[in-house]
Amino acid sequence: IGACLRNEDAPMCVESQAVSWIRGLCSRTHPLNAPASDRFFMSLVAYMDDSGTHAGAPNALVAGYWGGVKEWSALEWSWKKVLTDFGIDEFHAKRFWFRNRDGSRVSPYTGWDDSKHHDFIDKLLGIVESSKVVPFAYGVSTAAWDGRSDFWKSIFAGPGFGKGKQHDPLFLSFQVAISKTVLYCKPGKKMHFIYDLDGKNCGRFAEWYRGFKRDTNGDEERLGDLTFADSRQAVPLQAADLLAYEGQRYKRKSHGDPDTPIRAEYMRALRRFRSQDDFWLFDEPRLRNLEGILDAAVKESQDSEAHA
Repeated sequence: IGACLRNEDAPMCVESQAVSWIRGLCSRTHPLNAPASDRFFMSLVAYMDDSGTHAGAPNALVAGYWGGVKEWSALEWSWKKVLTDFGIDEFHAKRFWFRNRDGSRVSPYTGWDDSKHHDFIDKLLGIVESSKVVPFAYGVSTAAWDGRSDFWKSIFAGPGFGKGKQHDPLFLSFQVAISKTVLYCKPGKKMHFIYDLDGKNCGRFAEWYRGFKRDTNGDEERLGDLTFADSRQAVPLQAADLLAYEGQRYKRKSHGDPDTPIRAEYMRALRRFRSQDDFWLFDEPRLRNLEGILDAAVKESQDSEAHA
């Protein structure tokens, strides 16, 4: 299928080739508080990270926040101050919450008592709550994904994995996150995307994005740059990491039950929540529905050609 489906079930258009310029872009984008001449001009920026890339993960999620440069600059400055005050170089939610079998915390939080642990995350979440950045998260149930045929996996994830490699549901989550989030960008402005640097996937993400910008219908003026950065340098990615972790944790605990209580940390991370449509999990019914939409699109295209 050569066209993107711009509807509630998101587009599927992927191209795949190696991209070598990714690391060079990072230094032009961060820190946000650098002089304007030293960074890309940005109208809106979305920072994104993923969760569930390891074997056995229940969901493959892409989550993050979008907002204006002014909001991100304020968040970056405040976030860095908290890290400095607590002697932390970089925040990763998984390490922050992880405990050894004996209940002790791992580095760099070794020796922290519960009070200090709570105070640290309370301050970071307070920064998110006070910032005008908007959360979003999109994911795919790995159980539902495993139930798809290789044909549908290749359609949803796109080509280019190479012989013997599995189609990764994360690529569907990534495509949906981009295509849905850019809709918040008003005409005349651009939205730029910053993704956590990952040598395994970033080349294919970049190639898909280039194809999406080329083939999209009506949104090309709103699509800015896709840049990959290290979260140590691009501090707002640490907030995206926190949201991705909390989203994965909630989905794992809820087992698909929408009435499952949301723990306080996740609720606070969602404070600037805009719409339920910004939080979308492709489970079995939604993937099956997406297959139906794509089948119908192919049939309509074939009928049009037959009557041409």
